[in-house]
Amino acid sequence: MTSLDHELQDIARAVFDADDLLLHDSTVAGDVPGWDSLGHINFIFSIEEAFEVSFTDDEFANVDDVGSLKRLLVQKLAARGSSVQPITADSTEQDYPG
Repeated sequence: MTSLDHELQDIARAVFDADDLLLHDSTVAGDVPGWDSLGHINFIFSIEEAFEVSFTDDEFANVDDVGSLKRLLVQKLAARGSSVQPITADSTEQDYPG
């Protein structure tokens, strides 16, 4: 699991009020209770705030699953020179505050 996976999962758990939610690249809105059109707006907005990025209307509308969202986010972060570091077995919650 990368730090990006960890952060997205934490955001999704908060937005959808589901402490046990597990996201996978193949996860789609229909897999997550509460991920309707308003939930999608809240989820994307929360991601924009957390990662200090902005999505265009087209990007926002074309997020089909968590994997496509992650790829788009990685592109946005790379464009500004940020990178995503993997969480390793030696990492602690202190390394990746949620």
